[in-house]
Order: sequence, then C-alpha cells, then structure tokens
Amino acid sequence: MKKTLLFALCFIGTISLKAQVETSIGFKGGPAFNTFSGSELETATWGTGITAGGFINLGLADVAQFQFELLYDRLPGTYGIDSGAFKSTVSYFSTPLLFKLRFPFNEKAIPYVSIGQSVGYKLGENTYRNGVNDDGTSVDQDHFINYNLASLFGIGVDFETDLVFFNVDLRYIRGNINVSTQDYNMRTNAIGLTAGLGFKLVKNGSSK
Repeated sequence: MKKTLLFALCFIGTISLKAQVETSIGFKGGPAFNTFSGSELETATWGTGITAGGFINLGLADVAQFQFELLYDRLPGTYGIDSGAFKSTVSYFSTPLLFKLRFPFNEKAIPYVSIGQSVGYKLGENTYRNGVNDDGTSVDQDHFINYNLASLFGIGVDFETDLVFFNVDLRYIRGNINVSTQDYNMRTNAIGLTAGLGFKLVKNGSSK
C-alpha cells in the first residue's frame, strides 16, 4: 500500500501547476454484501447490509482524485465452525481514503478505477448461535474487536455537469486483520454498490 500511495503522489506531482483543481462534496449509499472468511470456518454465506455516508474529494486535471469518505457500514453474514453455526452482524464507522484514476474520454460520463485503505471503528454487533438463540431474542456480544482495517479496490462512473455530478461505484472491501475475539481467525469480505450525488465547490485553473 505504501508503494501505491507513493506512486499516486508522484503521479500528481507530474501534473502542471496550471492544471485544473476541483473540490467537491456529496453523499452516497447502497447495499453492502458481506461474507466472513477464515481458515477455521467450515461454511460461510453472504449477508446483505448497507453502506451510507458522505465524501469530499480533491481532483486534478480531470484525471486524478483523492477521495475521503465517512461511512456507516452494516455487515452481516452466517458461518459455521466445529462448535456450531452463527449469524453475526457488525456495524462500523468507516473512514476510507481512495485514489481515483479517471479516464475522461467523454466530458459527461467519466469511468475510473480506485484503490485505497479504510479504518473502521465498531459501532455495534450481535451474534446469534445456530441462527437464533433459545429464547429467540438474546444475543452474544463481544465476538468482534473494536476496529477493522481493509483494502479497497473499485470501478465506477462519474456523470458530470457544471455544478453537480452523479456517481455509481462498485468496490471490493477486503478485510486485512482478524476481527474475531474468539479462538478462530475471521475477516470481513464485502462488496459495496453505491450511488452518490456530489456538488462542486471550487474549480480553479488556467484559461485555454
């Protein structure tokens, strides 16, 4: 990841000082599909959660952007180990930072690829044994540590106008650490599909 960020900074440094600089903010949301993975897990199935929040980005010359996001992520999933089956949902306040490389072949619809890192702070969790506990209501707590680290890889399209833009983004969020407090190793693996609306705040650059 350090090499990726170094490459991004070098890439930005090659852009002329007269290049167009644009700042924008917006909000986004959509479904998040998550599954838990780990060598001790015998089975694992996908669950459907949600991701929603806001973003701010700094763009240079319509080609490169750094985007910082504040998101609420709700990640469910079911899994089985030798001691039984579980259904867990963990929620995070996530802070992704992404580098977006855009391909402005068309001024109105600009595809891009993105890469980045995210730190998630646990907001809540619940875990049901065998899908539901004996009384149907009580849950086990503290199955997850208080934070998560993840790598992000995405593709998307920005639909541009002079003042606003509409965005569709598909990304894979790969957990990098063991988030379980139990005796087994478990990581999050999520796919996020979001739609967003952005508002352009600052647009400076030299005239043609």
